[in-house]
Amino acid sequence: MQNLRLLQINAVHLTGSYEYLSKELIWLCWHVCPLKFLPQNFHLENLVVLEMQYNNLTQIWKGNRILNNLKVLNLSYSRTLIKSPDFLQFPHLEVLLLEECIKLVELHESIKHLKGLVRLSLRDCKKVRNLPESISNLKSLEILNLSGCLQLDKLPEKLGNLATLKKLLADRTAIKQLPSSFSLLKNLKAISLFGHEGTSLESWLSCFSTWISSPKCLNPMNLQSA
Repeated sequence: MQNLRLLQINAVHLTGSYEYLSKELIWLCWHVCPLKFLPQNFHLENLVVLEMQYNNLTQIWKGNRILNNLKVLNLSYSRTLIKSPDFLQFPHLEVLLLEECIKLVELHESIKHLKGLVRLSLRDCKKVRNLPESISNLKSLEILNLSGCLQLDKLPEKLGNLATLKKLLADRTAIKQLPSSFSLLKNLKAISLFGHEGTSLESWLSCFSTWISSPKCLNPMNLQSA
């Protein structure tokens, strides 16, 4: 299997040495992985897509590994994952999916270094309480999904720095007020902010009014139902 590029091994428990697997892998799909972490001798240095949904990982691997080619990381439904990885290990990541990681509490501060990140989803990460302020440095981010983050009670104050943001989903959270910089999101085309108990309607309307009335705002607001 020296030239193997694509590997799908869903619900399989591999035994033996991983070092004999191909060094040319660019796509690995391993749903229902039984391992607590991927072994160091698993050759992933050329990987572009890593899909590890429904796994038993508590962390991706021990120690540091740099995956310069990785573009897509999907760890959704990792129900034992307690912390996100150090994103300096994936400097060119474009898609990060951490949906329904029910034990995840926060994102690693290093997410600010993902300058090429286009899509970030934390949907139904029920224990996430806050987002690092550095998330506002994601200059390429177009889609941010926070729906179902039940304990998330605020958005970063500098959210308006996300100049490329087109879609913001934040249903079923504890957010009660939008940051004042919200009005700076000139490229926003779709917003969903429903299902907020105790939310001040006046605070929503004030921010929306400012955003819509801005002379630089050329895109219509599209409110989506939850």
